[in-house]
Amino acid sequence: PGPAPAALPSPEVRPEAPPKAEPAVAWWTYFDGRMAAKWVPDFSAAEPSINVLIPSLNPTEIFAGVATAIDLGLELASHGHAVRFIAGDLPMASPSASRAFVAGRVRYADVMARVSLHCGVTQKTLPAHPGDRFVATAWWSAHVAHRLIEAHGYHQSAFAYLIQDYEPCFYPWGTEHAGALASYDLPCLPVFNTTTLRDHTLAQGHSFIEPALTFRPAIDTAAYAALPRAGRPRRRIVVYGRPEVPRNLFPLAVDGLGRFIEAAGLDKNDVEVVSLGLRHRNVLLPGGIEMVSHGKLP
Repeated sequence: PGPAPAALPSPEVRPEAPPKAEPAVAWWTYFDGRMAAKWVPDFSAAEPSINVLIPSLNPTEIFAGVATAIDLGLELASHGHAVRFIAGDLPMASPSASRAFVAGRVRYADVMARVSLHCGVTQKTLPAHPGDRFVATAWWSAHVAHRLIEAHGYHQSAFAYLIQDYEPCFYPWGTEHAGALASYDLPCLPVFNTTTLRDHTLAQGHSFIEPALTFRPAIDTAAYAALPRAGRPRRRIVVYGRPEVPRNLFPLAVDGLGRFIEAAGLDKNDVEVVSLGLRHRNVLLPGGIEMVSHGKLP
């Protein structure tokens, strides 16, 4: 046998290199950007206006809540006030289309002469006057109004707050829930869209400026009364669920509807079912009934 193999050299033991440190994250990256204005007031306006803060002025993105906020602004304009509608979340895709949509909701002559539309996303500055007043229409725009008043010394120390839902219920406990909850304790005059909502919100103990104003939402029945009515052999059930919006409880609506159809022994000869709000796949219900999705309609 040959000579014994030489011993293998021991591997060199080296200390592990410390992990590469990542740069620290700036604190403000955790801030919800919706809660602060993306624009700065330039105080170039000759007269004060009422600034109505809404998420979007794009017609395809305007659902009932934003439409009601627009109607409120138009009502203020009809009483002689200059009104600025400021889109704070989404840029205006077509200013002319947005203005035409707003003008289409006007009920009185010459109102649009006192109305202006502004994009608070793409415009770095917006006209302002120290006597401007603000109307918030969602919990994050309430924070925007409060921050603008504090930062720029407007004459009015409080803002009006159009409240159409108890918005903390839109979210599980978390940052958005806390932000919505906190918005009701900012210095604001609330305008509720039902006495039911007013009573529930006040029962939570929020410290609003009194009085708590309330209005009753209304459908313009005159606009629909003259429409032709086609005779239908079947009843129609209309579902407004929007499956991508958790608060609309779409799965619960479908489950309840399916149980109702089964219990009533209905089939497609008895009833048709349509779904409005957001487009989704059609849903097959008992009795061969298909819920047909039409998406968003005017």
